[in-house]
Amino acid sequence: MNENTGALTALATIAVAFFTLTLWIVTGNAVSLARAEFNAAHPPHLVVRNVWSPNATEDKPIEIEFEVINVGASDAIIRASSFEAHLVTSGTFYDIPLPTVGDPPANVLGPVILGPSAVLRKSFKPGGNWTPTHMRIGLEGQGFFWGGKILYRDGANQPRRLGVFRRFQVSTKRFRSVSDDEYVYDD
Repeated sequence: MNENTGALTALATIAVAFFTLTLWIVTGNAVSLARAEFNAAHPPHLVVRNVWSPNATEDKPIEIEFEVINVGASDAIIRASSFEAHLVTSGTFYDIPLPTVGDPPANVLGPVILGPSAVLRKSFKPGGNWTPTHMRIGLEGQGFFWGGKILYRDGANQPRRLGVFRRFQVSTKRFRSVSDDEYVYDD
């Protein structure tokens, strides 16, 4: 036995190393699974709030301010985004094409990761100035509309999307939600 001590020690060391490696691999897999489970149970959730035009006055440039907020529990990785404004004076907003991000996708918000409770403040300048026509409320389905689409992913790389569509309310200078599943969605 004494003459084989070195060989036995070497074999025992190899066995311990093998079991340590196995433990390291299993622990790494468990951490990855736990992270994936957390991301699935606590996804990001983007909302758009505080959409308004504080300087909405005739002959001033049109500028629409808004906030994108992650009210979810994990990071939201914004991959593509696009926003549009339309003045509808005849027909209804249903004549406006659904917002898209284009191909290749545009990203007016920029490549950004919004952590939980993070707020991204942006402004949108569609060009042109406010006119008396913008200030008219008009018939239902008419008026000045702002909308957009945001494509983002969670930590598990699952795709998510947010569609927003708002109508300008002259008295408050705010854009109020339009309830229509084709234009407004979150999934």
